[in-house]
Amino acid sequence: MFDEFRDSFQDLAALAALTLFGTTMLLWSSAIAELLTA
Repeated sequence: MFDEFRDSFQDLAALAALTLFGTTMLLWSSAIAELLTA
């Protein structure tokens, strides 16, 4: 049971990291676009 919990936790952590990374990239790209067009 503990192994299952650990596996699901790793999946959740990976998903959270991916989401955070994607959001950061989105924010950065929009900020850079504004800087370039300004």
